[in-house]
Amino acid sequence: MLSTPVYIPKETAEKIKDAAVLTDIVQDFAVLKKQGSSMVGDCPHCHAKKFTLTPGKKIYKCFSGCEKGGNNAVQFLTEMIGKTYQEALLYLADRYNIAITEEKKTKATKAKNRKMKFRDQQLRDSGISEKEQKWFLHKNDANATQVEADRYQAASIDRNWNVVAGDDMVLHYLGLDGQPIKYKANGAREQMLIRVRWANPDLHRSKDGNPMKYQSPYGSGSHLWLPNLIIKAVKQEQIIETLYICEGEKKADKMCLHGMPAVGVMGIHNFATANSMPAVFEQIIKKCAVANVMFVLDADWQDISVKNGKPADTRPKTFFKAVMKFRDYFYSYSGSGVYLNIYFGYGKNKAFKGMDDVLVRELKEKEAQLAEDFKAAMIDREGSGEHVQVHKITEMSDYKLKEFWYLHSNPAFLNHYREELKGLHEFKLGRLRWRYNENEDKFELAQKILPHEQYWTKEEWEDRGGNNRVKYVFNYTNCRHFLRNRGYGLYEHQPDQFRFIHVDSKIVKETTAQKIRRYVMEFTEEIEEKDVLEVLLRGGKQYLGPDKLSDMYQRDLQFMQSDKDCMFLFFKTTYWKITANDIEQRPLSELPHYVWKDKINDFEPTYIGKPMVEVTHEDKKWKLKIADEGKACDMLQFYNNTSMFHWKKLQKLAEDDGKKYYDLKSNTEEITPQDIQLHRSHLVTKMIAAGYVMHDYRDYANMKAIVCMDGIESEVGRSQGGTGKSLWSLQFEQLVPTEVVDGKKKNIEDDNHLYELVDERTHLIIFDDVRVNFPFEWLFSQITRGVEVNPKGERRTKLPPKKFIINTNHAINGEGNSFRRRQYPIAFSDYYNQYRTVGDDFGYQLFHEWDNRQWNLFYNFIATCIQVYLQFGLDHRIPEEDIERRRQRQNMGEKFLDWANLVFDQEPDHTGDPIGIFLNKTCERNYLYGKFLDAFPSERRYCDSRQFKEKLQVYCEYAGLAYNPTAKNDRLRIKSNGKEYFLLTNNQFDASRKASYIDNDDDLRGMNLPFNK
Repeated sequence: MLSTPVYIPKETAEKIKDAAVLTDIVQDFAVLKKQGSSMVGDCPHCHAKKFTLTPGKKIYKCFSGCEKGGNNAVQFLTEMIGKTYQEALLYLADRYNIAITEEKKTKATKAKNRKMKFRDQQLRDSGISEKEQKWFLHKNDANATQVEADRYQAASIDRNWNVVAGDDMVLHYLGLDGQPIKYKANGAREQMLIRVRWANPDLHRSKDGNPMKYQSPYGSGSHLWLPNLIIKAVKQEQIIETLYICEGEKKADKMCLHGMPAVGVMGIHNFATANSMPAVFEQIIKKCAVANVMFVLDADWQDISVKNGKPADTRPKTFFKAVMKFRDYFYSYSGSGVYLNIYFGYGKNKAFKGMDDVLVRELKEKEAQLAEDFKAAMIDREGSGEHVQVHKITEMSDYKLKEFWYLHSNPAFLNHYREELKGLHEFKLGRLRWRYNENEDKFELAQKILPHEQYWTKEEWEDRGGNNRVKYVFNYTNCRHFLRNRGYGLYEHQPDQFRFIHVDSKIVKETTAQKIRRYVMEFTEEIEEKDVLEVLLRGGKQYLGPDKLSDMYQRDLQFMQSDKDCMFLFFKTTYWKITANDIEQRPLSELPHYVWKDKINDFEPTYIGKPMVEVTHEDKKWKLKIADEGKACDMLQFYNNTSMFHWKKLQKLAEDDGKKYYDLKSNTEEITPQDIQLHRSHLVTKMIAAGYVMHDYRDYANMKAIVCMDGIESEVGRSQGGTGKSLWSLQFEQLVPTEVVDGKKKNIEDDNHLYELVDERTHLIIFDDVRVNFPFEWLFSQITRGVEVNPKGERRTKLPPKKFIINTNHAINGEGNSFRRRQYPIAFSDYYNQYRTVGDDFGYQLFHEWDNRQWNLFYNFIATCIQVYLQFGLDHRIPEEDIERRRQRQNMGEKFLDWANLVFDQEPDHTGDPIGIFLNKTCERNYLYGKFLDAFPSERRYCDSRQFKEKLQVYCEYAGLAYNPTAKNDRLRIKSNGKEYFLLTNNQFDASRKASYIDNDDDLRGMNLPFNK
């Protein structure tokens, strides 16, 4: 693109503007997906998620962040991208090949200077031509049209796994029918299986922070890459004498091109850990009469990698498991009469890692030699070829397989990898830590077994025949020392109640007698005390059973505790100390006290250095300043959407091809300051609630249950469901030990074992989707004083209070201060509903499909929520008018409400009087109650005369009517001649006029009675 200052004539500038297509330019900088007549995605300026482009109207706008918008390409480039006016014109001129200066770029010059695409580099390096990577898509039309397409596509993918423009490589997976493989993850829509090879893996990290070269969609499963040659061979049932299985797509394609029919697997680790093998193997084996299968490994198959604190034998074990699984699977075919010769092989020259490297570099222009070399090696006694080495493993034992990776014994492993391991200060091998002793030039246990820890005694004697005899005796006392010094012991979690634990540094993990016994046996095996191991195998349960292990040393542990003004979040190697105004990150090794393992988040966070949202409250108004990181945070966006009650002013329900969705209104309604404050209030209270749930300090005077409810009033019994309440609650399962209880369970308060899985480590109890009339009063003492747990077969125990969340589609019954002070309600808008789910909105599943960046933003956002709670406490609540109306509606019931709305209808008729026949009239109690029962006879079982009166009083509050305004006593009772009367009035009632009393239908002669039979 031209970059030097040039003069752009006005006529040329206008020509550039006329040529520019707004949709093209926007998509150069933003990843958009079609939604009806519009396209939506992340804002390229502020990265908020409500950016919309409407091609038909040639307009764009950001609706939730910077709120910038416009209607032409130059405006977009200058305001949204930050280019100067001249830079924008130069960009467009280059984009549409419009000459500006005499120094025109010829097509040849452009081609020469154009950077080679990443995909082209990859194919070039693997020796695959443009033509060879093509495939033909068969369309399901009347003419059975074939369309040529790329299997290796120069493109990228967005967060929703849509193929978009970009300089990565997208791989298209095909089935044996030559059509794209489709998958469905967790009930989502069916999608074509693609995989991406990132050009820059450092920009795409997994949750554990590792760069990802390749990435597959969440839930897509493990599949084979089937080259075009394999698909054709199966279709025509061609004979394949040897089927090669290799790691990666390009290797499989390259081998196929040179006489070695191959399929590709999605990585050694996936192959080793997958629950089952791809079913397509069986079709290839049987249709192509395969006689031999060859698992082709890269030349670095024996290398080790010591990083992230993982054992040094992790990588060799992965390869061993993959090869063993390969052998076992193909050997199982013998059960159905198919006998295969099973091999694994690899290139001899480590300079050429994969078989595509061997073919492109080592055997360039002599590629046919590789297939012949494999054949020669397969019949060679030693499995040796000129370029490859193979091993026949059809009936090889697991022990012999382990020897390839020196996994059969620790001395063998240490000796083979001596040079790689010598430079390490300390490393793990299996369960044990080792180190290199320079003085003695040998490897030794980092924690040697000392004489007083040796849990066996060797007894030697000579029998009567003069023979030397040896006997090994288990030493209980020494075993106690051994286990204590390796972190094992007992922890008294309740008086006279103990659990087995293992302590590693300051991290405490619960364990079992079986795991302790297994540890001692594996330790014995690794130090190669075979005779002692035999003793343990024969009597392990006797020596290391639960009863004997209950005599281990007791550990007195002081655990990390938050206080009123601070909170701790624990991660893999660090922890955060969070206060209202600061977050301090420290190494986990500096923990002053102990922490349970299940409180440590399996993540390595990066603190962004500031709150994700700055929250202030002035003049009874909330002010929010959202950082750029916050605008990119999915969870904050979810909080924001579920707090927006004015969204229908901006969006309307539309339909396209039978599918309903929400689109922007052409004429949006005005967003008032009240709308904005209500939105902010709901967002902040959700953040406060999240911070309260996370804070593990117990303020016994201020313990509450978080009540998640729908903020839009609906009929009792009709659920708004799907508004995001459960997702909001279940976010805490990613953060703290949580127990979820089915809220629809009948007689929930009578279940003695309801909390049998709850213990002192449990932080949160969630009652999910509770039924109508949930017995909230039953939770009073549990919220403020603690819970009683009664595990089956164990002693009943009282535990300190937990945090509670109640998810409900209904109002929680109960009135008075006792109910209110134990609840902190948060309300959810109907932004998410039957036509728009959270998954639809984001295009992927929150939590399950997050990358490292989103997880990091999530933890930073939760830390901000904790800060907001520490700053404001639970004093600020959402406006409770709507919640009260929901509670009133539920107390009345829909049948009573329908009846009351009719007989007390305040709308005027043609005379100006209210339509409601009993409004502003004094009605006898039993008469009025009888009219209700005439309308709904079945209600007699549920509503007596006393309850009817209570419902009338509630209805007055609900409908804004006055109840018995003429009563002359504090009890608001109207009595006459021994009868009680009810008077419900609106503002048209004239108290100075003599009241008309209605005792029966005759008093209403001439009126049309509702529901009259």
